[in-house]
Amino acid sequence: EEDLRIHLLVDASESMRFGVPPKIDHARRIAASIGYVGLVGMDRVRVHVLGAPGVRSFSPGLRGRRMAGRLFDFCEGIAAEGPLSLNAGLRQFALQHGDERGVAVILSDFLDPDGYEDGLRYLLGKKLDTYAIHVLGADELEPELVGDLRLLDSETSAAAEVSMSAPLLEAYRARLARFCGTLKDHCTARGVPYFFVSTATPFETVALSYLRRGGLLR
Repeated sequence: EEDLRIHLLVDASESMRFGVPPKIDHARRIAASIGYVGLVGMDRVRVHVLGAPGVRSFSPGLRGRRMAGRLFDFCEGIAAEGPLSLNAGLRQFALQHGDERGVAVILSDFLDPDGYEDGLRYLLGKKLDTYAIHVLGADELEPELVGDLRLLDSETSAAAEVSMSAPLLEAYRARLARFCGTLKDHCTARGVPYFFVSTATPFETVALSYLRRGGLLR
């Protein structure tokens, strides 16, 4: 029986460092848990680190429970740094992948000014069952900001002077909700299961309940 290929695509751009705990910590742990389930099932697992200019690095192909230590070490070593074009990273992976059937799991905050649509389209052009895990920080969902502030974009280094007020925070929450809803609808319309994960949610709840209930982990 042919084994399954599982590709874990981890966004390691600068914005994934944001939050307490950082979003990259949640992404690494989720990737490790999905990968471990694959190894136990004798599937072939590979972790791809998405960063400038596209796919920054990737693990060797791993198979079997005995490779769990190498999987965990690789995931632990993923650092969020520098810019990333999510479209470019997904496109590069798709072009290098070939025509093997398998599973592709994207772990990202999807906060890219250039979007994600083109990259997702390239993935769907391959024989890959694609999943999207949307990771956002608790501070992004409910920011505790007041007064006159200078905000710096971690991806582009662009700065903006703002005066935070209750109406502005409410407008921000509404815009974020629209962004998440649009991403979910875009994925669902194309048959891509969408999972939203907040760093405020304990990892154990995410791995043992949420992803299992959604069919990604069994």
